[in-house]
Amino acid sequence: MADLLYPEPPHLMIAVYDDRPEERTFQLLFEASRELECEPNGLLEVSPRDLEFDFLSDVGSMRQRLQVGSDRLADLVAGADPVSRVVKAGLTHRKLGRMIVEYLPRRGGDRHPIAVSMSAATLGLPDSLWAKKDRSAAKRIADWSREALELASSKCDPLYGGIAVEMTLPSPSSLSTTQSKVPSELFVSRRLTDRDQSLVDRLRQVFADGEVTNWRNGLFCAGWAPYVSGGQGITDLADTRGRASKLVKQAVSAGR
Repeated sequence: MADLLYPEPPHLMIAVYDDRPEERTFQLLFEASRELECEPNGLLEVSPRDLEFDFLSDVGSMRQRLQVGSDRLADLVAGADPVSRVVKAGLTHRKLGRMIVEYLPRRGGDRHPIAVSMSAATLGLPDSLWAKKDRSAAKRIADWSREALELASSKCDPLYGGIAVEMTLPSPSSLSTTQSKVPSELFVSRRLTDRDQSLVDRLRQVFADGEVTNWRNGLFCAGWAPYVSGGQGITDLADTRGRASKLVKQAVSAGR
């Protein structure tokens, strides 16, 4: 029997990092998923409200799985329970399958990034293996995930966010102290670009062979072909991610 809190691998992550309380970000990301035709399945994982952790695995046996009705679900996701907080919530999309909203790892006392995770399906395969029908399927998933990140950036107004396959979104301390990098599909908020007026131009230079789009609360920078209009992406995505990570790290550090 399929685990409703575990999408089919490989996993596609649509994630945001905000410097405001995670419960707020979790609720807004859950609401954004529902606006994009995801239906809650009532299955949750909760941890003690006042328990701090870096990885979900740190919670151990204190993490509980619950099956709840719609009213209880709404209260828990809204952060109204004085004892527990939701760290994972299951949803289902009619065409795209199982999804979860979840806490991602943090470092150094940061807030947790929050993500919608789903099956990457065709997007999880090397581009070189795609047949024509695979490219169409990959584009549909890419379009949905891009729409999801745009809605999340509008509702949550996070500092930054991104879309990636089988990788996490680093919190600020991870960017500063490890080799972690932001995704090549990257949202950078106006809250960050306002700290450094040159940041927009420098991001446009980094993504010159990709695409940079103005969204309501910031910029969406895309380098991977399925996310770029016309399907022509950046050849060296690793270099792009490294350069973009330095820019995001500098902008985040300027406000700390």
